[in-house]
Amino acid sequence: MTMKKIQMILRPSGSCVPYTLEKRSFSALKNQSLMVLLLFLLVFAAGCKKDSSSGDAAGDSNLIAYNGAVISLNQSLEDFITKSQTYESTNFTTKTHDESKAIVDAFIQSGEKLKADMDLIMAHKQGTQGSLKSPGGAFEIPCGPYDLVPGNTGQIQVGLVKSVADLISETKGDVAVIETKYKNGEIDDNTYNAALNTLKVTKCTKAVNLGFGAIMGTGASIATGIIVGVTTAPAIITVTGVGLVVGTAVTWLANKVTGTKLKKGQSGDSYFLTTGKSKIGDPIPSTMMENGSDLTICIDGYAPVFLQNQTLPVKGHELTIQIAPVKLEDAKTAGTTEVCFIDKEMEASTCEQVQFVTAVPNPLDPGPGEGVTVVATIIPVVAGCDVSFSIVGTDGYTKSGTYGTDANGGASFYIPGGAAGVVDHVTITTSNGKTYVVTYVF
Repeated sequence: MTMKKIQMILRPSGSCVPYTLEKRSFSALKNQSLMVLLLFLLVFAAGCKKDSSSGDAAGDSNLIAYNGAVISLNQSLEDFITKSQTYESTNFTTKTHDESKAIVDAFIQSGEKLKADMDLIMAHKQGTQGSLKSPGGAFEIPCGPYDLVPGNTGQIQVGLVKSVADLISETKGDVAVIETKYKNGEIDDNTYNAALNTLKVTKCTKAVNLGFGAIMGTGASIATGIIVGVTTAPAIITVTGVGLVVGTAVTWLANKVTGTKLKKGQSGDSYFLTTGKSKIGDPIPSTMMENGSDLTICIDGYAPVFLQNQTLPVKGHELTIQIAPVKLEDAKTAGTTEVCFIDKEMEASTCEQVQFVTAVPNPLDPGPGEGVTVVATIIPVVAGCDVSFSIVGTDGYTKSGTYGTDANGGASFYIPGGAAGVVDHVTITTSNGKTYVVTYVF
């Protein structure tokens, strides 16, 4: 995977010294930043202690419903990210009225489904919180009981649900006004589409403190609404299991709320929610998580496990999380299962053994005319591996290049800034075919 140098285009108030760089009709500044990635190793082992509070053969209906809600949220978040990217990157002036309406309606419907699935998650909680904090440092507490279902402080925050609900509700209301004017003959197709172009700049994921991500295909591609996991260090999560069938589906959710500012000009809590679906034996990049995230893991046929406030391993290490799987029909809402943490140093690999490439734009939220440097990192970290970048902007701008990774497994790629509302899609591909897609809006 390649990393790009982080370069920013300064606004008038900036204090950096401008460099003469390639232009997209803007001047740029050079500012370098490096993204640290990290791998988790998740191992589901049947050898740990079984849930001591197993229920009857019929299964706990609340737990079964919660398990289904986790899987449904995985699907609805993937769909919302896909639909929002389409909505935010469409130039509606090139579409017919019916085409434009279909794109906006799909975005609104996907947001409503996402909000409904988050409500379902929040409806299934146990009254007490029994899970331990993830051990920090050298993981001195290797094993302990963790909840199957989170308590009142776990997983999905009310603020996240409200942020999504407000975004969709406001967009739906504004679209209805535009649609009514069109049906009444007050505006023509051109004015209708121009209004949608204006709306998408203010009514999109960029407008609120949301960070969404989803793994779309194991180790192949990652699509993100707004980039998350930018502060983690290089490592991997591989899901395996003693006694479990290879190929068994594994669904996971990682969630965190922070008190820091995510977007320019905004303050207050920022919310991160990422998801992915893999199989037993497949690796997962922990770069989709923030340090301190709550992590829910669902193995097909087994009860979910809720891991609160996870401490990510240090750079160059891999973390094995051993979970004693409890069959869904044997588990109860208030039950726990034992989870063991094993930390070890990661071994170096060849370029052909690269399992993931991940990337992040700097700045995360570029303003109009502000240059972006996409910083990419391969996992495991290997120097000298070729990584290719290809950018396509909705303003027609394109650029590509191939770079070798440095000693930290990374490289950086500069992209000049675009006008307000322009969306860039940057595809990063390793020499062995692993890809990552970065999307951001100016």
